[in-house]
Amino acid sequence: MNIEMDWTLARTFLAVARTGSLTAAAQRLGASQPTVTRQVQALEQALGMRLFLRHPRGVRLTERALELVPAAERVEQAVTGFERLAVGVRELLEGSVRIAASEIVGTEVLAPALGVLRSTHPGIAVELVLDNLPSDLTRGDADIAIRLFRPRESELIAKLIGSVAIGFYASRTYLERRGMPTSLTAVLEHELIGFDSKGPLAQAFASVDPRFSADRFVVRTDSLAAHLALARAGCGIAAIQVPIARRYPELVAIETGDSLEAVPFWLVAHEDMRRAALNRVVWDWCQGVLQRYVQA
Repeated sequence: MNIEMDWTLARTFLAVARTGSLTAAAQRLGASQPTVTRQVQALEQALGMRLFLRHPRGVRLTERALELVPAAERVEQAVTGFERLAVGVRELLEGSVRIAASEIVGTEVLAPALGVLRSTHPGIAVELVLDNLPSDLTRGDADIAIRLFRPRESELIAKLIGSVAIGFYASRTYLERRGMPTSLTAVLEHELIGFDSKGPLAQAFASVDPRFSADRFVVRTDSLAAHLALARAGCGIAAIQVPIARRYPELVAIETGDSLEAVPFWLVAHEDMRRAALNRVVWDWCQGVLQRYVQA
């Protein structure tokens, strides 16, 4: 016989069995006596057996019902454990997680996808730390970081998500005014958007060709988000991550015949932070967002 039984009925059965009284069971459960009586009758009907016998001081279990008590208690323990775990998970998924990323990745990749995370886990507050300089996860500057290089610190864990191609782009209006360059040398003769400092991003840009130096840039800024905005505004040619540039129809790819080095994306966290349920949820979300981005 296949019986589908509501846990509420088993809980009522245990309450009556432990108190020996329908009235006392109702008080323990916070229900009315008629409700408890109906639930006992429903359980007896479902099982096809008598569970309780009335006596002057209340009720007592039948011999067959006594055999059901251990099984009902095991169900109770399982349900209680589930409820305790559910409460614990809910509490763990309420808090803040700091994600460190470059400005361009934060604004163009993470921010557009944050609505999904917030709707799925409204108890999680996200703090975006957007800076082109890497944050120090060992000092707790962030919980999770997106980096363009593999970390060397032994206490950090890292996962390579994939790589993104870099290309030269300019707006249609700029190219109509200045013409389309067809080689790297021709690009160098155009108005270039570049970096203000000699930091790692500027060095990476210069590694494409040492002639890409500050004196050739007509607009200088270390903000890659600004590079994108400037290129879209027709201020010159900029090196932009291909999946981002493809989102803007006013930008045109410039084919020079020279392949620029792809940018790797590493998802990084402190090994202790990765174990926390709250951080695991955000880690998995970041991983999914980045995987879709590098495959775009």
